[in-house]
Amino acid sequence: MTMNYKEIVDCIKEKDLENQLYISAKYLLGNKDFELSIKGMSSYIDGKEIVIGLPYDLIEISNEEELYIFLMAAMGNQVQRILSSPKDEIGRTQKKTFKYMRKKRISGQVAENISYSILNSLEDGRVENILVNNKKGFSKYVKYARYKYYVSTRLEKDELYDFLNSIYIYGTTGLLPIGFGEMYAGTRLGYEFYKIKEDIDKAVHLKSCRQCMDIAEKIGEKISDYVKDLVGEEEEIDEDKIMQKKTSPKKMEEKFNPNNENDTKIDNMMENEDLDDVENNETNMEEEIRENTSKNIEQNKTMAKRDVEIENYYLGKGAAPNSSIEIKRIDDGEEKINGKVELPLDIKKRAKKFNREIIEIMEERKKPLRRNQKSGIIDTNNLYRFDIFDDTDIFIKNAKANEIDTVFYFLVDGSGSMKENNKWEYAIETMAVLEEALKQIVKIKVVVFNTSWKNTEHIIIKDFDDNTKNTNLIYTSYKNKYIIAGGANKDGANIRIASKELEKRDEKQKILFVLSDGMPSAYQYNGQFAIDDVKNAVKEVRDKNMEVISIMFGSRDFRKEYYNVYKEMYEKNIISAEPSEIFEKVIKVLKDIFLNSN
Repeated sequence: MTMNYKEIVDCIKEKDLENQLYISAKYLLGNKDFELSIKGMSSYIDGKEIVIGLPYDLIEISNEEELYIFLMAAMGNQVQRILSSPKDEIGRTQKKTFKYMRKKRISGQVAENISYSILNSLEDGRVENILVNNKKGFSKYVKYARYKYYVSTRLEKDELYDFLNSIYIYGTTGLLPIGFGEMYAGTRLGYEFYKIKEDIDKAVHLKSCRQCMDIAEKIGEKISDYVKDLVGEEEEIDEDKIMQKKTSPKKMEEKFNPNNENDTKIDNMMENEDLDDVENNETNMEEEIRENTSKNIEQNKTMAKRDVEIENYYLGKGAAPNSSIEIKRIDDGEEKINGKVELPLDIKKRAKKFNREIIEIMEERKKPLRRNQKSGIIDTNNLYRFDIFDDTDIFIKNAKANEIDTVFYFLVDGSGSMKENNKWEYAIETMAVLEEALKQIVKIKVVVFNTSWKNTEHIIIKDFDDNTKNTNLIYTSYKNKYIIAGGANKDGANIRIASKELEKRDEKQKILFVLSDGMPSAYQYNGQFAIDDVKNAVKEVRDKNMEVISIMFGSRDFRKEYYNVYKEMYEKNIISAEPSEIFEKVIKVLKDIFLNSN
């Protein structure tokens, strides 16, 4: 049974679907400021508002699950457009295509509509490809919605409409419309479509909007003569009949296909449609998606409450109202690291040297006895050194375990003050050296954190299991400006997130480093309140038998003035350093850990 308009509207209100879509959109958009509403019949973006149109009259909606699927698919499309479709690129291309068609003496209204239709078809296909590849959970919504639209859409025997609709359906599903071969094989429409088919294939699989728009512009130029033949030149146009004017299939067959060559091309395309497979799997597909969707609806009903509870824990007691926190990777959306940046020679040398030193320590750990120690059992063979050289390294110890069972989590302050005195550069270079040197030795995670007004970002640059051979994730992120110092810093919230992540690890020794250049400070988060929050967060970590090491860096005067405050927050394991000394101090601490870990 098909839901009518009133039933759809009532269901949206009763199930609070607008709020559920907002939660999912927030997951995709992170800290971007936006509003979301479900209204009207069209989906679009109006400033900061995402409008999701009702699917009524577009396709038959049978039940709540199908309604939810279509709304989620539409929301995903619009959100991905915010992330991946710069308005200036699309506007620029539409203007150029419009001007080209006007030069061909195509009516302004027709040129505007057709240029928009081409761009929208390609961009819908492109952003949905990005969405389903980046966020696998959205795949079922997009595939099901596109499938239902596909099987419910029929060619109208209106040549211009069918041509544009074929571009849209092929761009978003990879299939030709049902009945395309029977209706348009051997016609000019089939010929013109085949000319641009490969362009569509290429455009919808591009990561770059600009490259997609370049292809859209070429398609507009390629089809202009055909459009002009369909609708006539400007002075001949009857605007009321513009979408009804057709070219005779028989005439086109004689003109463009005297030897029936195009029949083979169209038939070959139809053989690749996979339509039979799709139809055969319809029942299974619907059952599977509805089952999963029912679960998702129930999960989303509690998601808002759960998110608030989690954020309240991370942010600590007394956080500013409506504060939020976002955990994200720098390769979310289109910001993928898809080209390595050459490491400077200095970083390579330091990484190689540190790697060699750690390997030597690891080899030393394998020995049954370790000599030249400052404590342990006196080594009688080395007593002469005490008398002659006044040397105290005359003890021996039993070897530690051969393997080190330790994991490191590095939290790097990414607030605006880090831009002063090259502190940001020194911190990033240190992390880049560690990533390079420790790749095959120990698991490390590197995160940059900062806060903008009420929203805190916990940005993962390198995760525990990231291990790229030819790319240094940290340095590449820095050089490509995927990470930029700015904003404020809520240290306590980020320490709690790190604690939760470390809890999931199986390693025996879990160590959190916090690299910061100043006091915790953000909107309604400063003074003694912020100090106590960090103190409590650090205590929570240590109560779980994990270690916290604070790297406090800044000018001599700053460190002298605020050392006691750091002492209050961290209690112990505080390393004070000039910004230029960050690398040496961190390396020294790490060597001690490798040397003495049980």
